[in-house]
Amino acid sequence: MKKYDLKFISDHDIYEHVKATVLKYRFQIDLEAFNKNLLDPIKLTFDAKVYKKTIEAVLESEIIRQMDKSNTNHIAIFIKTSLNISVMAGLYRQKVMTSSMRCSIFMLK
Repeated sequence: MKKYDLKFISDHDIYEHVKATVLKYRFQIDLEAFNKNLLDPIKLTFDAKVYKKTIEAVLESEIIRQMDKSNTNHIAIFIKTSLNISVMAGLYRQKVMTSSMRCSIFMLK
């Protein structure tokens, strides 16, 4: 395993975090999931005419857009979780340092 040498997360944990995110990636979408999103038939018609594409090609682009949006959301969750880990580690370090400073001051008295 690659060494990342991050102070706020172990190499194993960052590897597992990245792996979990990649495993959530969508490579296909079924009809039920596709239909959960509202499609604007007027926009699809304009897209087909303006871009000189078949309606099938426009629908294929919409499927790719939906999958990409899901994947982008997974990445956003990854970043938020990573930042949260980093912030929590920083707060923990700050608390430990404050506690050790109090101990040092107490020992000086």
